[in-house]
Amino acid sequence: MVPWRRANGTIGGIVIFTEDITERKQTENALKEMEAHKREFYRRTILASTDGKLLITEKQEIAETAGPALARWEISSKDTAGEAIASIQQLIRETGMEEQSGYDFRGCVTEAVTNVLKHGKCGSISLHRVEDRLIGVIEDAGPGIEALALPDVALTKNYSTAGTLGMGYKMMIHFADRVYLATGPEGTTVAVEMSIRRSAPWQEDASSH
Repeated sequence: MVPWRRANGTIGGIVIFTEDITERKQTENALKEMEAHKREFYRRTILASTDGKLLITEKQEIAETAGPALARWEISSKDTAGEAIASIQQLIRETGMEEQSGYDFRGCVTEAVTNVLKHGKCGSISLHRVEDRLIGVIEDAGPGIEALALPDVALTKNYSTAGTLGMGYKMMIHFADRVYLATGPEGTTVAVEMSIRRSAPWQEDASSH
């Protein structure tokens, strides 16, 4: 909208230009919908291919699942990460988690923290307890993982987006009961979940009958 001026410089009216952007908005909305469908397809495919162990989700959903933290640590270097892992190890013992499970849980958390230092440079760790489960939540402010790379991170043997990222996720998926992953331009959040007491093989067999 611009003024229309007479020859003597006074304003004689207003000229209004309009542009119909309906088609452009429809295209933008269609692209957003396609991205949402693609992400949901990846989520379902990865969940099925990992026997329900890797869930692609949102940061808020991870926070709701984990609940209040038992403790939280900021990590910005190998030293602060090491101190946090040592504190987590002590808390794991205090929960009464079985020794092998505790070893596996600490290994998964350590791998996630290593990814933070490699790719996000700094971040945080928090430890949560939900009934008979421990959940370690590791967050960073790095560039995130592109949606197109998610299936490869989870499924392709020896795949890596940088360094050992791919193999690190495969290790976490193997040892943890469940791994939650939320990623985007604002950063990545990984949650590792493991039962404090895992059933013995004979108990699992009995419960299946």
